[in-house]
Amino acid sequence: MLFDGPVRSEKGGGPRTTRGLPQECCGMAPPDTVQVEPSGSGDVTQQLRDRLVGSDGRFLAEWIDSLPSGEIVRAFFHLSAEEQAQLLHILDPEDAADLIDDLPDEQSADLLEEMPPDEAAAIVEELDSDDRADVLGEMEEEGAEAILEALPPEEAEEARQLLAYESDTAGGVMIKEYVAYKLGTTVGKVLDDLRQHHDEYSHYDVRYFYVTDQAGVLKGVLRLRDMVLSSRQRPIDEVMITDPTMVHVGLDLSTLQQMFETHSYSGLPVVDKSGRLLGVVIEKEVAEAARKNANRTMLKLAGIFGGEELRSMPLLQRVGRRLSWLLIILILSVCAASVIHFFEGTLEKMIALTMFLPVVAGMSGCSGNQAVALSLRELALGTVKPWDVIHVLAKEMKVGLFNGIVLGVVLGVIGYVWKGRYDLGIIIGSALALNTVISVCLGGALPLLLKGLRIDPAIASSPILTTVADTGGFLMVLSFAALMMG
Repeated sequence: MLFDGPVRSEKGGGPRTTRGLPQECCGMAPPDTVQVEPSGSGDVTQQLRDRLVGSDGRFLAEWIDSLPSGEIVRAFFHLSAEEQAQLLHILDPEDAADLIDDLPDEQSADLLEEMPPDEAAAIVEELDSDDRADVLGEMEEEGAEAILEALPPEEAEEARQLLAYESDTAGGVMIKEYVAYKLGTTVGKVLDDLRQHHDEYSHYDVRYFYVTDQAGVLKGVLRLRDMVLSSRQRPIDEVMITDPTMVHVGLDLSTLQQMFETHSYSGLPVVDKSGRLLGVVIEKEVAEAARKNANRTMLKLAGIFGGEELRSMPLLQRVGRRLSWLLIILILSVCAASVIHFFEGTLEKMIALTMFLPVVAGMSGCSGNQAVALSLRELALGTVKPWDVIHVLAKEMKVGLFNGIVLGVVLGVIGYVWKGRYDLGIIIGSALALNTVISVCLGGALPLLLKGLRIDPAIASSPILTTVADTGGFLMVLSFAALMMG
């Protein structure tokens, strides 16, 4: 735009912070017709069902706004798919966007994909830019493209730009709701623009305004206090803060977290390699993205693939996400158990070994998984990189050696006291000590090695470690027993 107007004045979905608060605090009188009975989620679900019959969208939206966000989300999940679709159809697009914004992204994507593209696009248009990209990113390509085609061209192009960035980068979490002015604009014109669009700008979660040149390159940051205390005829070039802190669009999420934790930034401008202003990252969006990544990692470690799982999802979809992992574990477990086949004669001579095989394998696996969890955490925080594998190995070997000796001695004593055989205690104690050292070292190094090979360490680390710990535990116990028996 020209120098005398805002460079960016994106219309988002508006504030979504009033639900569950007294409406007097937001400048609105509570509607007399809306009454909410204190109740559990089951009662709220029934109330919601009752209001779906014969209620108009405005009355229903006011009733929903009077509920805490978590209460309406729980009630919504208890509705059938048909009732959920009916609710979104009754609500105005803006009110439906408020509800969609409270739901998990995958649930929102599934609901919107089932709607006609024009109706879904009207709701998506009311979402903030980053939420819009998150929801569209969870959809199948065909469904997302149908909604994009139904959006206004400018909104669709903006969404495509955000979808092009990785979710764990500055570009993936930035928002487009910001205000920027061209160099040469006077303080008076900026203040006039802010007054004229105060309703719109008050929705933006950004405390600063930005100054760019004609090419869109970021040149400075404006504080409202500095403009109010300056002459109206003064150019903003003389008022702005020059050389502002900015982040590249490809900066990783962990580094962003560290920047917000180290400094008291409320938001940071995002630029490309030429310095052109692309958007703004704000602290709460970075924290929310980090929480989503942590949830995804937790689900992967638990063996649920394909994204977030909700019990409101279709049965076959949930079965597939769990079964894909369980089949892999089954095959790997059979491979580990096949070691026993080669030592059947040894087991026949010392049958007491059978009760300690799962103990050695299980304890070694637990020790290794502790190291896996620590390495995944440090990778997420950015405190270690794949090339730090030697350093990690050295640290974990000391822990593994100490813990292995302690655990081995304890198990060996238990075996001797329980069965009265010193050779049994030596076998299982030595096997557990050695296997613990190997598992801990592998658990610490494996996530870094997989990360270096561009393989998701959260997915692959656990099955590999489990297989090695089980196979190694069985092999060491039976091999030591075979040696002691001559």
